[in-house]
This record gives sequence, structure tokens and C-alpha cells, in this order.
Amino acid sequence: ERPAGDFSQTHVGDDSDTSPFPNTTVLGISTTTYIRRMTVLIRALEASPSAGGGTGARDVVSWRLDNLTTIGGHPVTRLGTPRVVSTPVGPVIEFNGRTDGLVIETNPLEGLRTFTLEAEFEPAADGPEEQRFLHIEEHEAGNRALIETRRLPDGRWSLDTFLTSGKSSRTLIDRTKTHPARQWHVAALVYDGVEMRHYVDGVQ
Repeated sequence: ERPAGDFSQTHVGDDSDTSPFPNTTVLGISTTTYIRRMTVLIRALEASPSAGGGTGARDVVSWRLDNLTTIGGHPVTRLGTPRVVSTPVGPVIEFNGRTDGLVIETNPLEGLRTFTLEAEFEPAADGPEEQRFLHIEEHEAGNRALIETRRLPDGRWSLDTFLTSGKSSRTLIDRTKTHPARQWHVAALVYDGVEMRHYVDGVQ
């Protein structure tokens, strides 16, 4: 039986939550996190060729950054001194935001006409003002995809994404859409063959 109440405005897990599904944690994943991840996945599926009756999209490739040896089956070259740390979502790699990095000599976007890039991360409030944390580039052509953050004076941040292919390039950023630091977020960059879009926690 559906509980009585007004469900027109639902903010899962906060003081104004009126939904019949309160924020709980099961197997280490809260209702809020689950809904956010599913929203991003649904938007990615909507942008895939198979959603529009095409020939179908390449299988999803997931790289978990939880060690300093191999990522997605590919050897890793370390820059600086990144380290593996324990978090509520499991072991992850912590970067200092300045000199640390990982280089993987493969291009997961090679041959794709449409794609969705997603990254789950927890930004620090005292990081650099301009933080590029994902950079995929073709060696010869120079075509590339970037996901970055722009830290604001109050410690919050905005998403900055960039695509370039041949002579065409595009930057997306809206500094009026800000997000809290020291929390886990999912950033997604989507290209459907015509339009470039990006999302934070499922919101465009």
C-alpha cells in the first residue's frame, strides 16, 4: 500500500524527503547514491546508438582505479606519488592534484562515433583552481576528451568538459551550477554523434 503524502517534491535523504523510499544503506550503497548512479546510466543508455534503433553500442568498459599496477588490464605508468587509500566505496587512488597522475597507453574511445565518459570522484576543497583529472588523447591526430573541475572561492566547484576532433572543438562550463567538495560525485560527458552534453550526478 502506497503511504499517504505529497510526492511531487522529493529530495531523497534530506529533511524534506517525502518519498515512500527513505534514504537507507544496503550493501554499502545508500538510496541516494543508487538513484544517482542509475540516473547517469539511464542517460548514457538513451545516448547510445542502440537506443535509437542503430547497430548497437560497444560494451561498457569499466576501469576501477584501486591499484597502481594495472587499470582495466593495462599497465600503468605512475607520475609523482599517488597512493591507494581506503574509503566507504572501497580502495581508491588519491592524487595530490598537482604532480600526481597515471598514464595508460590505450584509448578507450578509439573508433567510437558516440560515447559516454563517466568518472566517480571526491574532489578536495583545497585543490587547484583548474583541475584536469581525465585526459584521453590520440597521439598523432591530437583529438581529445577532457573532464576537469573549476574550484570557486567558496570551495565548491563547477564541471568543465572539452572535446576536440579535427578542426572542431567545444567547451562546456556553467559556473552557476556548483557542487560541494569532499563528497562523492559522478561526472558524465556524453557525445551522441551530433551534440555534446555533460552531467553531474545525473543533472545536466
